[in-house]
Amino acid sequence: MNSRRDIEEIYTARDDADADEFRDAYEETRRSYEFGILTHTLRKAAGLTQKELATRMGTTASVIARLEAGGTSPTFATLERLADALGVQLRLEVADATDLPAVTFGAA
Repeated sequence: MNSRRDIEEIYTARDDADADEFRDAYEETRRSYEFGILTHTLRKAAGLTQKELATRMGTTASVIARLEAGGTSPTFATLERLADALGVQLRLEVADATDLPAVTFGAA
């Protein structure tokens, strides 16, 4: 493993792995950010402050701020509490799986 070629192969493999890690991290961050925008938009449409929404959800305003900033990925329990607090339904659907039902969180 002393040849220049072996060293280049190691760097190439590392760079490919780093690119995959970066892509995965970027996608997770993008989804959290988009969910944050949705949360903020729904809260504003309901005419609620972060503190009011937090009270309805049984949490703190700082948790709502983190959600809206995209700083966290919500759990299913959080999604359900959010939907209930806002009086909306959030639906989880699997793309290209038309035979699977959607999962709905929140008020009917």
